Amino acid sequence: MIWAWTAILVAVTCDAAGPATAPSADDRIGQLIQQLGSPDPTERDEAQASLVQIGEPARAALIAAQKGDDPAIAQGAAAVVLQLPWYSQDDPPNIRQILAGYNTKSVADRCGVATALGNAGDVGPNVICRIIAIEPSDQVRWAMVGQLESEDSTARRVGVRSVPALPDSAPLLALAGWAWDKSDGQKASGYWQAALDQWKMSPHVPTLEERRLLFEPLYLKDWNAWHYDQAADVLRLQLRQDANQNDLMFQLFALHADFGPLKGYADDCALAGGQIDSPLILFCRSRIASHMMMPDEAAALQSKALEAPNGFLSTLEGTAYALGNRGWSDLAVAEYRAYLATEPVQNALGRVYAARNLYSTLVQQGEYRQGADAIQTLVDSIAAAPGQQLGIQNEAGNWVPMTTDMFMPPLHWSRLKSAQQANDAATLNTELDALARVSPDSADLTQAMAEDLVPMLTARGREGEATKFFDRFYNWQRSQVAGKPDDPWQKDDLAWYCAQCGRHLDEADDFARQAVGALPGSAACIDTLAFCEYRLGRAQEAVRLETIALSIDRNNFAYIQQLDRFRAAAAAGQAMQ
Repeated sequence: MIWAWTAILVAVTCDAAGPATAPSADDRIGQLIQQLGSPDPTERDEAQASLVQIGEPARAALIAAQKGDDPAIAQGAAAVVLQLPWYSQDDPPNIRQILAGYNTKSVADRCGVATALGNAGDVGPNVICRIIAIEPSDQVRWAMVGQLESEDSTARRVGVRSVPALPDSAPLLALAGWAWDKSDGQKASGYWQAALDQWKMSPHVPTLEERRLLFEPLYLKDWNAWHYDQAADVLRLQLRQDANQNDLMFQLFALHADFGPLKGYADDCALAGGQIDSPLILFCRSRIASHMMMPDEAAALQSKALEAPNGFLSTLEGTAYALGNRGWSDLAVAEYRAYLATEPVQNALGRVYAARNLYSTLVQQGEYRQGADAIQTLVDSIAAAPGQQLGIQNEAGNWVPMTTDMFMPPLHWSRLKSAQQANDAATLNTELDALARVSPDSADLTQAMAEDLVPMLTARGREGEATKFFDRFYNWQRSQVAGKPDDPWQKDDLAWYCAQCGRHLDEADDFARQAVGALPGSAACIDTLAFCEYRLGRAQEAVRLETIALSIDRNNFAYIQQLDRFRAAAAAGQAMQ
């Protein structure tokens, strides 16, 4: 329910004795608002009291006055707005309780109210939509925008379009951009650009909410459209307010490293200041030198980066992790290995986390034999520190003691995948038997392992074992869909899992279509539907859909590989069953 307010016109009839006409309600409200700027504190207090008494009919004019040129009037108007009622008589008791005393709360506490409303069930977001346009603080508005965007569903995006995209409010313009992003990218970009223009009118160090809800969407829009110079400009706008935002500086130099050097590289080197010799920037400069056909300088910079202090595991989430996320797996592997080669065995925790991330990076590259070696390093690090209390977070989010047995499933799985690559049937069967002995309910078994195990066991006629492992994640995914029937991503996940395992394909195709129907602009959902079509033997349709997915996300190498796979099947007149 969205509040709307209108000015109430009061007709006053003059009697014969007095020709003067009393001011209209609008005029009276306007006079009182001007009185908020009076140098006389008594007059200001009287004006505030009168406006509070008028109540809702004065709200629109008060909100406009907050954006006016007179700071005294703007301050007084904001104070009055906060004193007006914030809950509706139709609100349920829990909402009335959350909004009780809203007018007396600080900005920080009102941000907390935004969180509480976001957690207040289905009615909470509707209340946020109702009050966000009349909340005087942009900081609180950003918090409310964050709550509204926390559910990525078509219904939520359509629902928030009813919130007025006030032209002088960056948060509301950014919200409108998000609301239209999946259905009208051009309109969304226009709203986000308008929000950025508002931010530029009073530039400041962006808050976390501004970075996440405004700058990141703008950056991604430009990046996905291959507008890398514009994407760099989005980063520079933030860095010129505070050059010590290390993650943004790395993003900027990574753009130069991947697609440049771009325009303004020399200025960006100056902007980096002391960060120019930090490990991440050194790695970027190494790649840039390589692009510029300067192999000696590239090698020297990479060597310096590997030797630089303050690298990975100063916080357990540093240089190598960032390199891996960027897709620079070769550099991430080199950094992890450099760390493991020098870190003493006494720091078991650091070695375990480095080895685990090294394993993940290698597996993503398809380097399964080396991945198995990384898991073995992890297991050895645990065994070498029996007195240290090492823990790990399980699926339920609880911390449990870390043991070597936990890592046997990924160790056997990596060896199995390595044997598959080498066409080593004997080792493959040995490792498959070892994995099959793992309980399907084991927390150490992952869905990726099940996606490999199920087809292999099925192909060997071990249907009972295959079904047990398939059901473990199928039942869980099914419960997620039942718990969130309107969430297209849950349906997409279930469809992908079934397609990978080659089971329940008609059901998978149906769920994938529902996901695409809810998120027609999602390349990921279209990719899943294409895979389902391929599994069902409809390779030509898979090619058509994957082409659409790739047109949306042109930089996605996985989609390129899928399209080649589907085209080959279509050309052969068959698809894998």
